[in-house]
Amino acid sequence: MVTGLTTAASLWGIACIGLAVGMGYYTLSILVSVQVFIILVILKKIEWKFIDRGKLMQLEIECLKRDNILDKISEYLTERNTRVKIIEFTHILEEVEIKRHEKSLYSIIVPRDFSILDVLKGMNSFVNIIRVKII
Repeated sequence: MVTGLTTAASLWGIACIGLAVGMGYYTLSILVSVQVFIILVILKKIEWKFIDRGKLMQLEIECLKRDNILDKISEYLTERNTRVKIIEFTHILEEVEIKRHEKSLYSIIVPRDFSILDVLKGMNSFVNIIRVKII
């Protein structure tokens, strides 16, 4: 994924505006500065509205039984406008209590205004979930 492209292009544009000021093209420099500012503001709004729909997060969920907890987790995440991309499972056998735990690694795409703390609290209230951790 390419990041920082707008910042790099902005730096080049500002450098060119600085050269124009240094050469005495004040009117041209002011016009171009206003255009660059307008373009950056408009493109940022377009990016926020259409392109940047969410970010990828990973949750590690440890639970006792997998009976219907997966359905509850999926339903809970769907209600909060998230999309589950990948679910990976690992089994853990604790010899002390002879209970079989299962760890699930959820890769989810979350919206920008997503409150991860509320989700962690809500998921920890489920009966068979032992721990929820952000990776």
